[in-house]
Amino acid sequence: MTEQRMAFLPRQLGLALSLLLVVLAPGCVHKGAIPVRQLPPQFREEPVRTDIPIDWSLLRQTPPDQYVLASGDTVGIVVKSILGGDIDSTFVLPPNEMLERATAGRPYEINSEGSVTLPMVGEVNLANMTIPEANRIVSRAYFDNGFLNEDNAEIEVRLFQPRQVEVHVIREDSDSSLPLAIRSDQQFHVKRGSSQIVKLDMYKNDVLHALEASGGLPGIDARNQIWIIRGQGLERGATQTYLTQIAQANVTHAPFPADLDGRVVCIPLSAKSGRLLNIEEEDIILQDGDVMFIGDRDTDFFITGGLIDGQKIPLPRDYDVDVLTAIALANGTPLGPAAGARSNNFQLGPGNILPPTRLTIVRQVPSGDQIKILVDLDRAVEDEHERIKVLPGDLLILEYTKTELFLNVMLNLVNLNLSLDQI
Repeated sequence: MTEQRMAFLPRQLGLALSLLLVVLAPGCVHKGAIPVRQLPPQFREEPVRTDIPIDWSLLRQTPPDQYVLASGDTVGIVVKSILGGDIDSTFVLPPNEMLERATAGRPYEINSEGSVTLPMVGEVNLANMTIPEANRIVSRAYFDNGFLNEDNAEIEVRLFQPRQVEVHVIREDSDSSLPLAIRSDQQFHVKRGSSQIVKLDMYKNDVLHALEASGGLPGIDARNQIWIIRGQGLERGATQTYLTQIAQANVTHAPFPADLDGRVVCIPLSAKSGRLLNIEEEDIILQDGDVMFIGDRDTDFFITGGLIDGQKIPLPRDYDVDVLTAIALANGTPLGPAAGARSNNFQLGPGNILPPTRLTIVRQVPSGDQIKILVDLDRAVEDEHERIKVLPGDLLILEYTKTELFLNVMLNLVNLNLSLDQI
């Protein structure tokens, strides 16, 4: 009798310890959490379809049928026997500028009043004229003054160099000509942004040409918006104020202040399937002093904890991630044992057979407060309404329910007791 009682003691002790463990098991994380089914609409973003890139031609302006001259343009003017037919070697083009425009004629820059000063005839106004119209005006100036006639004159006006617009382009996405590959559970660690003055020819002074001149289309580490701060009449230092507010809006994912819409334009680079974007041509045309800003996505991540190793995982840019996908990205198995370094919670037996199904999402709301959302992974597998969308900054904590913990402990004790019987 004594030997039987001694053999039975480990079983009683194991059962008592398992019950005590379940009772005392930490379960405070999910306390106060709101079940997904009861979550108020303002705290929930339903999963949406995959975003698709916009038509990039929307970021390019439509040039006029003929170039219209204005102050800042440089024209090459040929007046045979007066101005000569060869290009003036004293006119120097900007560095790396290919001479693809006029191949003959003396260059004249149209001044602030819209005119050029020509030998013998003086000032000739060319502002708001096309090239054919400028040809007729210059010819008429020499004909009317009797210096040349239509029989012996060879007069031609060509566009030598268009006027240019200077735009400040600030980009926080990675500046690399080679593709950058990272694992889904890693952050971008090596990245260099850029800031440069871009000179754009008239009628090419738009967002698409500014992107081409500053390194190409935004990378996967860039946000899907381009911000334009209008520089005309902007006071010194005011740009930094706007950039700071844009950065804060990017971090908190809050809407940009409406009272700055007159100065700041936001252009989305993707849209939900079936949604038409209202991008006006005036929005994508850039002028002198404008600042074009492309932010990064360093804050677009979620964090895991609990029965999944603590990780900081980037969210994809162009499609949504629900809770089941998020666990898979974290190397977890929603329908199997807990993954990661903590999968060995039960080392003496098959204690990981029952998977954890309690997921608590700690989410910060726009007001600055935080809420806890309770997700039943068992239900989420069957019910798409339970598969809540994961937002940037979410903390996902995976736990066993008390029943799952108790049964896993009991399964572990079965193996322990069998081992004791064999001794």
